[in-house]
Amino acid sequence: FSVHPAPGADVLVVHDAGDRVVDRTQADLITAAYGSRATLLETQGLGHARILRDPDVIAAAVGFLAGRAS
Repeated sequence: FSVHPAPGADVLVVHDAGDRVVDRTQADLITAAYGSRATLLETQGLGHARILRDPDVIAAAVGFLAGRAS
């Protein structure tokens, strides 16, 4: 797995500690590839699929995007 960050792009990496589909190592690789342009949001108890419907994760993603649009 290799990551090629887009020039100048910031990224929000969301990973659940209990995800059985994607290992935390993958989130760490993406975060490391983007360096200071990456924000890691780690959740608990959402697994791989519920993370997409969680109100707190959605709010964090909207806030992240809104902050980048200003």
